Amino acid sequence: MAALLGGAASAHAVSFSNSAPIAIGDAAPASPYPSGVGVSGVIGTVTKVTATLHGFHHTCAHDVDALLAGPHGQETLLMSDAGDCDVGTAQPAPVELAFDDTATVGVPCLDGPAQLLQSGTYVTTNDPTAPGDCTSDNTSPDSFPAPAPAAAGPYPLGLAGSNGIDPNGTWNLYVVDDSASDTGAIDGGWSLDFTVAAGTLGSDPQVKGTPDVGKRLTAVSGALGNGAVPAYQWNRCDARGLNCKPIAGATRDAYKLTRADRAATLTLTETAVTTGGTSAPRGSSPTAVVGPALVSFTGTKRTQSAIKRHGLRFALRSNIAGTLSASAKVGRAKFKPLHRKLKAGKRVRLTLRLTPAVRAAIASKSKPRARLTLVVKDAGGARSTTHVTIKLKR
Repeated sequence: MAALLGGAASAHAVSFSNSAPIAIGDAAPASPYPSGVGVSGVIGTVTKVTATLHGFHHTCAHDVDALLAGPHGQETLLMSDAGDCDVGTAQPAPVELAFDDTATVGVPCLDGPAQLLQSGTYVTTNDPTAPGDCTSDNTSPDSFPAPAPAAAGPYPLGLAGSNGIDPNGTWNLYVVDDSASDTGAIDGGWSLDFTVAAGTLGSDPQVKGTPDVGKRLTAVSGALGNGAVPAYQWNRCDARGLNCKPIAGATRDAYKLTRADRAATLTLTETAVTTGGTSAPRGSSPTAVVGPALVSFTGTKRTQSAIKRHGLRFALRSNIAGTLSASAKVGRAKFKPLHRKLKAGKRVRLTLRLTPAVRAAIASKSKPRARLTLVVKDAGGARSTTHVTIKLKR
């Protein structure tokens, strides 16, 4: 189970837990062995890890060794040969044991009958030497049977070894009672807290693509930091790039321009997102004014005999009124260009006339092709450019 700590905008830590109890038997691995916590969905750079045992109690905590193993080879000995012991046969009251590298003390060595381990936050601890001798066994280093990461240690102390490493995956807690005559449990299971740095964005995003209706614009992310992922919002602005408003649902890394965008400009807003928080948003420069679309080329044959037809014929229908500039070439040889006015929705048929250079180019090529370029411009200056390749028969 996972829970964010703090508000969505200012969250810096996320917690995962397994609340199933862990029974610590006598001189044996605990049950279950190991106890696992699944971590998923953490985005960003981990800067701190804290582990907590909930409801720990044992008639001789000296006997308990606890090893934390991360999903990518991280290993940390949380505690070994530490705590209270001379408490008799009755189980002491359960305590909360948190392990945090920023704590100031380790789990104490308590040998007297009136000295009981208290709830607290400790650094990871192995065999403290004062004020008494808490070592319950002579095994050095500590040993955890399979399936623990290794048959024997020494296992490192401290949790900083997991900083900066992807935390997602299964973390396992291996608990062993290494001496006879005492038992205990961890009644509330255990949990992990990951502190994650907020995302940073070191440069503005950019927009790639041709701003014509029907075309697709793509986002180029700015410089993301702290393991962040981008979050995008496309915005529609006026022709000057001002008065921008978010486009509903346009939050992906690509945006297909629609008729509603005609004569407008677009900008892209990006934020860098981690589990720990988001960066301040940054915006792109506005695009050029979005041009109109050429709705249809129905009736334009993609294979033609230009010489027999005395030119290159094409048909089109534009969704807006405006002007058409048409040109074509075979290699470097150019047809005679033409310019016409267009009415919204009206279909037109036009012919680009041959030139002597085009005739010669067609005759010299084994597979001649014409590249037809059509530019439609509306009254506001927005334009759409389309290229069509036509195979030519000699």
